[in-house]
Amino acid sequence: MASSAGSSAVGLGGEAPNALQTLTHLLALGTSTSAADLSTSESNLSSYEAHFHSHPSAESRPWLAYLYIALPRGDLPIPPSHQANEAALTALRTLAIIRLKHAIDKYWRAARIVARPRTNGAIDVNLTPVKINDEDKAALRSLLLERILGESNRGIALQASVCISRIARTDYPNQWPKLFEDSLQALNQAATRVIGASGSSAQGQELERSALVMLRAAEVAKRCTKELSQVKVLAGKVRMAELAKQMLPSLLSFYPQLFSATFPSSTSPDAAYQWVTSRPAEVLNSLVRVSHLLFKLMTALAIADIGTLSARAANDGSEGQSNLSNDWFKSTPGFLDHVFTLRMSFLEVQASPSLDQGLARELRALGQSLTKHLSAFGKLYLGLLDKDKSRATSWPGWSDIIAWYWTKTGQAPSSAKEKSRDIDEEALMPYPSTLVIHTLLLLRRSLEAWHSPSNRGRPIPSPFDSDDFAVSTADIVVDYFLPFERSALERWEGDPEQWTVEEEQAQEDFTNEVRPCAERLLIVLASNSKARRVGRAIWRKFMESASYDVQDLGQVVRRDAVYTALGRLRDYLPATETEGYDEEHEKIQDDRIDVSQAFVDRLLPEAAQVPPAVSASWVLIRRRVSWLLYEYSEKISPTARDKVYRLLTLLLDAKSELGGDIAVRLSAARTLGAFIDDIGFDAEVFQPYLESAIKSLAELATDEELCLMDSIALSTRTLSLLIERSGPRVASLVPALADLAPALWGKESSEECKTRPAVLALVKSLLRATESLSASDPSLSARLQALVAPLVTSCLHSSLISLLGIDALQLWHKAIRCAAAMQGDVFNLLGVALDTTGGTGGQGPLTEIPDFASEVGRVVEEYALWFEPTPASGAGPGGLAREMLRAYAAPLFSSWARVLNEDPMTLYPVQSIDALVQSMSAGDRLEATGGDMGAANDGSAGLFERPTTYAGTNMLAQVMSESGLFEAIVRGTILLKESSIPCSHYILLLSRLSISVSPSIFFPLLSSTISNIRSNPTNPRASLDSGAASIEPAVISQLPDVLLGLWPKKFETTAAPRRRKLIAMGMCALLQGASAAQGDALAASVMNSVGEWVGTWLDALAEVREKEGPDSAPGILLNDDSNDTPFGAGGSDVGDDDGWLEDTSCGAARARALNDADLGVRVRLADAVKGALGAADARGGMSGVWQAMDPMVLDLLQRELGMK
Repeated sequence: MASSAGSSAVGLGGEAPNALQTLTHLLALGTSTSAADLSTSESNLSSYEAHFHSHPSAESRPWLAYLYIALPRGDLPIPPSHQANEAALTALRTLAIIRLKHAIDKYWRAARIVARPRTNGAIDVNLTPVKINDEDKAALRSLLLERILGESNRGIALQASVCISRIARTDYPNQWPKLFEDSLQALNQAATRVIGASGSSAQGQELERSALVMLRAAEVAKRCTKELSQVKVLAGKVRMAELAKQMLPSLLSFYPQLFSATFPSSTSPDAAYQWVTSRPAEVLNSLVRVSHLLFKLMTALAIADIGTLSARAANDGSEGQSNLSNDWFKSTPGFLDHVFTLRMSFLEVQASPSLDQGLARELRALGQSLTKHLSAFGKLYLGLLDKDKSRATSWPGWSDIIAWYWTKTGQAPSSAKEKSRDIDEEALMPYPSTLVIHTLLLLRRSLEAWHSPSNRGRPIPSPFDSDDFAVSTADIVVDYFLPFERSALERWEGDPEQWTVEEEQAQEDFTNEVRPCAERLLIVLASNSKARRVGRAIWRKFMESASYDVQDLGQVVRRDAVYTALGRLRDYLPATETEGYDEEHEKIQDDRIDVSQAFVDRLLPEAAQVPPAVSASWVLIRRRVSWLLYEYSEKISPTARDKVYRLLTLLLDAKSELGGDIAVRLSAARTLGAFIDDIGFDAEVFQPYLESAIKSLAELATDEELCLMDSIALSTRTLSLLIERSGPRVASLVPALADLAPALWGKESSEECKTRPAVLALVKSLLRATESLSASDPSLSARLQALVAPLVTSCLHSSLISLLGIDALQLWHKAIRCAAAMQGDVFNLLGVALDTTGGTGGQGPLTEIPDFASEVGRVVEEYALWFEPTPASGAGPGGLAREMLRAYAAPLFSSWARVLNEDPMTLYPVQSIDALVQSMSAGDRLEATGGDMGAANDGSAGLFERPTTYAGTNMLAQVMSESGLFEAIVRGTILLKESSIPCSHYILLLSRLSISVSPSIFFPLLSSTISNIRSNPTNPRASLDSGAASIEPAVISQLPDVLLGLWPKKFETTAAPRRRKLIAMGMCALLQGASAAQGDALAASVMNSVGEWVGTWLDALAEVREKEGPDSAPGILLNDDSNDTPFGAGGSDVGDDDGWLEDTSCGAARARALNDADLGVRVRLADAVKGALGAADARGGMSGVWQAMDPMVLDLLQRELGMK
């Protein structure tokens, strides 16, 4: 029957179907356990909604039918298969209300385009805008509220209330102005019947029905208020403030009546017993839940009211108007004490052995409702504190609330902090953990507000203003709330690793656990006490704890609590011997303490004790001592660190008597990492423990007991730090550590990749530690490079690149930088990054993905440093840089061309190309001199008399031309002519190319590129919306002059003398090229520009003369003014986490060598200018220039060039 109904549902012809019958059968099909039936039901239901959402007949539209099915009134055509099966019928109704909820989410506010599936499974090309029309909206608003009131199924009622709240978010108050009025009216009427029935003979079902109506009405009002309060825009906040103003006055008078009718006037055990037996348990529970829901409703309204911003009982700006939020707050203390006392009596009654066991079971739900109601008070007060700019702590009576909580709960017995993992069981505890947490949070937050600068000048209420209160409270916190409860110790014993992770998580989400809340309260108490009185009290407690029994579990737990307090108050103890004199906090010199010595004399020996000298539970103290050392790692003196290292190494060792527990080992690993990462770490002092610590950390990372990725990552990070700080001392352990990385890599099974970044950091640390041995121990370097290549390849796959891409690229960069000889697998990683092999999942070249492009550029710049022949890598003249260009220049340059064509403002390719040009030029000159670096760097030869073969630079220029990269550079220069800094980068690159590439190659290439741009002003390689598609006609008509005019302009706007010199040398190279290409349009423009360029040359020559010696300026840099790097990122570990360490890598040496070979450094500018002018004059093209030049300028130029 369902199948035939489904077929008719999607049919376009024939008689319109009856939605109620059709959808009932389709939903019945949707409750099947068959995947095929579920799929058929889903597709047919979606099809029906798409076809009949706006059908003229209301009986054929789906929306009301869903409502009738979910909330029936005897009008549901029940399928035969569901007639005798209550569970199946409930499932059908639940599915109907969920479909309606989703429809409201999707189609209530506006029409949504939905693809209509055909009966054969295909998608109809005609897309239908699905919506709920106004007629159905009005009916749904009315019927939902009407029918939910009598719904007995809690799950279906919950979904229906969500439907109402989603509608209210959009329609209240404009389309549904009486939503809250109707809900509360239904509640009021039902409450009248229930209250009136309490003294009559009304029985059973009528009372239950009225209680159910009360409950459902309260649920609707509360959920709608919650939905409206989640609208964070200003309009939503204004709407909530208006709602509070409208509803709170009537609720403030109604709620006390409801409270009095729900709870007995007396809270004695006898009254509590009479109360629980006076009505059916279900009715009584419903009444308590109604009281609780209305309380939460009024809480949301009170927090939304503007009265929270006022410290007075009347709202500012409205004389005589009551502060509604304050009015609600003032009425709650009596309710709070009543519920608390009644709950205690209720628990006493329930625990009575004389109570009927059947009734006791029925009352468990009532106990849970009472606990939730009690918890709602704390949420109200915390919500008032959370309100931005709230002044609630200055209200009269606020301190009384805090005092009540502290008196009732803060000074409760130690069982108050016990937290059960069973929610039902915890609800029946005298002091549930939520109540204790609220107490600690309220006291801490109130103390912070009272001591805040904004409250300065206002008195702090008593007793919270005294240091005596702070000290006594701190003492209670340490004794009652910091000791581990038994359940926590049981969890540790069951799964120490999971327990460790939970402890760390509790510190981040501390509002759910008692101990972290107590720790933060302790910190606030200490921070606000004068003369560090709380800190002194905790230190005295620490000294006294030495006498605690080491065999008794309770005493061990107490000792741990004291140590916890000591760790949390690290910054609030009496001044230490190493601190300066603090007149405000420290007036007695004898009060100074020596934390470091105290730890060495007491804590280290304590942690080293083992049974039978101490209890088996002493493992708790070992972990806590390790944690204390972590907290105080910066305060431990250098002389005491040797003993600390010895203890931590023993705690890490699984085979030692001290290191058998996983929680202790993980804590020791974390603490050791803190000491290693400290600036005071001395690798020589740690040397005796190095091998043992590394082995223990490696064993911990691969321990089969560790299954959580956070734990593995912790040990791996500490191992990485130790390797990095120990340097070459770990060389003998590298083979074992190299085998460790693949094992850890394969252990990761989570898609979140929590440990793999730590594995990459581990390998990176190995590279950094052994970089000084790379040249002397090639096998060691080869072993590490063989490890790097597969890791990077794996990370650059599309499935992992979003999580690990940056880390992998930085590891690749470090591997190249640290290597004396590059292995083939690492060299070929560039093909993986450029996606030339298609093995990375098809994400395309990384040079075109913004998140990774700059990192790939850094790697390319690192390749560029290998301009010298390296026989160990099989590279001849031009080095690996030329081999890289030969193998990958075509895809690399094509990719960069696409990037620059789309966005010329992307400057990282310009920087990387500059590095390659500089490298090719240095390699060519080195080849021309037969490998004689001194001759290659000889600056006595002029710019155009240097011996060179141009093999590398000409190949680079050819590939730049063929790939379109050179044209993209020229177009970018022209398009960015008004942008000072970006255009300067382009001019610097063109200058670098002009002095490096053979004049017979560069000048014709530039001339032909300009001609091509003039012929094609619109860039055919750029998308139309890229912003770089076309050059203005006015610029095209004067293109050579516009381009050449940028050299002197960018010279003036460039600040660094080295860059200015490079631009001046570029102008010399252009003039030299123009001299050999007379008759060319570009050549003519160059010759016409010489007169303007002379001024630029004179300025540059004057700057050179001002320095110590002629042309002694250091290397030309694009973004770095250091003296030992040839270009921007190539010589600085930008993005590395170890840039603060001295760079002794082979890459740093290569960078200095390339810097020494830089033409911008070695060639004398005066010789370059003289040579260019001489070549132009020899061609006969300068006579007009000399005649037009000012004689004084000409005379000055001749003097600068030594011609006079």
